Amino acid sequence: LPFEAVACDDLYGRSGWLRHEMDAAGLLYMAEVPETTLVYLTRPEFGVPPPKNPLSRRRKPTQARVLSADPGLPVRQVGQLAETHFQRFPVRQTERGELDDPFAMRRVWTIRHGHVVEEWLVIRQEDEQRYSYALSNAPAETPHERLAGLKCVRHFVERANQDAKS
Repeated sequence: LPFEAVACDDLYGRSGWLRHEMDAAGLLYMAEVPETTLVYLTRPEFGVPPPKNPLSRRRKPTQARVLSADPGLPVRQVGQLAETHFQRFPVRQTERGELDDPFAMRRVWTIRHGHVVEEWLVIRQEDEQRYSYALSNAPAETPHERLAGLKCVRHFVERANQDAKS
């Protein structure tokens, strides 16, 4: 079946391996992630650290990790930063009128399956206290209106599943 994008909940979205595989296959995705997901506002340096003492008999590091001093931030904290601006975007018509929640979009870096990758972080304010977060591999020049629409497309999948169960 033809489709525009893969939309998935945070069970699948938290999998860096799955996001990597979708990106490698050329699939556009909008993957929900938990509010604790770490992202970087500047590109982190990533690799295997050099040994602290090259003459030591201790095992040399073999695992890649973030080498930059700049720590990652959980996505919920990115949403609270003063430079993260929310704007309302009309998404779709509902039985109660037009859905036009506030959204914020930021380019961020993530560590995905052993690589530093630039992605969109899309934050939706669903009500006064509730936010949802998603990462997308959409191109950097993607209009924010399109990102907001992709963030909300899972609603129709969830409705179809609910209708099928009844």
